[in-house]
Amino acid sequence: MCASAYTPALNIQGLIVLNVEGYTLPGWHAALMTIGIVIVCIFINTVAIKKLPLLEGFMLLFFFFSFFTIVVVLWVMAERTPAKKVFTEFSDNMGWGNVGLSTLIGILSPFTTLLGSDSACHLSEELKDASWVLPRSMAATAVVNYALGFFTVITLMFTLGGSVQSVLDTKFGQGYIQVSTAYKAIVQWFEPS
Repeated sequence: MCASAYTPALNIQGLIVLNVEGYTLPGWHAALMTIGIVIVCIFINTVAIKKLPLLEGFMLLFFFFSFFTIVVVLWVMAERTPAKKVFTEFSDNMGWGNVGLSTLIGILSPFTTLLGSDSACHLSEELKDASWVLPRSMAATAVVNYALGFFTVITLMFTLGGSVQSVLDTKFGQGYIQVSTAYKAIVQWFEPS
């Protein structure tokens, strides 16, 4: 799936904008990074296949600790949005003219997370007792991921800080980088005095 390589490329570009003054998110950079990410994935899945379990274990730890690090930083350093605004003030920020329509358009990106369960089905012939193990692993994955996703969405909604429009118009290209005004404090915290 192209999004699996394109999304990290856009994230890398957003982090470059955060750290390099004057970088302007050229689209061809994202295309080249996407190609590079696909080449790395092909290399790992062909040449370095024996190291794949070690890499998967490392990535699991990396994502686990990254999740909690990001959430804690947002809780501690981000500007807060009042609960009344989070839960009651919905508006059509993109100009679609209809909150229901803009909600349906906005749900398309999170809906792609449902596509991952299909991948496990293709590997079922390599499992022992697949009829028992596979459905349980798919259900456990969904429960854990959707619970953490809900937790993340609530955290992001409470730490939007400024207006939704400022998040949508971010110079970083990725709204989650803009979400917290804490990034300035974090960068200053790590700079030598």
